[in-house]
Amino acid sequence: MIHRAHHCILDGEEGMNVLAVLMKPNPTTEIAEVEPWKPRPMPLARDLWMKGFARRLSWPKMAFETVKKAAENRDASMDYVVRVADGIKDSWLGDGLVKASPTPINQDIGPHRCMEWFDVPLDDVNEIRKVLGGTVNDLAVAVVAGGMRHYFEKHDANPDQFDCRALVPVSVRSNGQQGAMGNRVAPSFTRLPVHEQDPAKRLAIIMEDTKSVKASNQYLATDLVLAVADWTLPSMFAAVTDVVTSRLPYNVLISNLRGPPMPFYFLDSELLEGYPMGPLQKNQGVGVALFSYNGDLCFGLMGDRDQVPDIAELRAEFEAEIENLRAAAGLAPSSTA
Repeated sequence: MIHRAHHCILDGEEGMNVLAVLMKPNPTTEIAEVEPWKPRPMPLARDLWMKGFARRLSWPKMAFETVKKAAENRDASMDYVVRVADGIKDSWLGDGLVKASPTPINQDIGPHRCMEWFDVPLDDVNEIRKVLGGTVNDLAVAVVAGGMRHYFEKHDANPDQFDCRALVPVSVRSNGQQGAMGNRVAPSFTRLPVHEQDPAKRLAIIMEDTKSVKASNQYLATDLVLAVADWTLPSMFAAVTDVVTSRLPYNVLISNLRGPPMPFYFLDSELLEGYPMGPLQKNQGVGVALFSYNGDLCFGLMGDRDQVPDIAELRAEFEAEIENLRAAAGLAPSSTA
């Protein structure tokens, strides 16, 4: 089964909610009766114009309510302003505008795509974490960093000279926004230490960088940027984000989705594995997405076929890096090696 949705409609977290509607934790052969779908009438141009005009008129009211709330609690508001300003400095005006090193996978992308996937038992990942530390997300970034280092070396590129970064989306969806349409994720820029030869040291660098990002206010800044995007013209916001992405602030996108720890079923058919595929941005020849499901960590690699025709080789490097991390932790090879 292929589940595809545009990121302007929903983010990964809401995508999981859609799958929860389609699938159930218990097998069944009963198909519930539903009313035939009746599409809404085609809206008239006049109605679309009126709705858009009414939305524009609501902006001053939204801005006034924001200022009013700030005036009611000046101390808290000033603290919020300082934190948001610090977050903008660290993300949108910091790593967001600092150009990452161009690598063999950061060229102009074409219209063709290629895909690869593999999975690793979460027990194997947790064994590494118990010795070397870090979260599952830290381990995933370390696998990508090590795999890309070896891939670059085999393509006559010197990773020791690269300053690489990964964009790791983080959900900023509040409880009140659960079930709402739209994309509510914050960009978190993390160093991708492909210059480091030792797998354990690569993981340590990533763990330290993750702590720094969590201690910063990057997420608050992005939440404000998303709110401003709701208030302003879409074309204006798109132009700003296009300027940021054109500067190559990151080399690869790494997205991690947390799925159910138990099997799910589509009627009486069990979902065995789930491999997510993330979108490619401008000058991003490879995207990596992960999905934890029923005791496995599933990796999905999306690539630009013209830049990375040998994406199977990159997948093999990722699998080998898991074994390198196990060896660095003093563990025996995994059962899938």
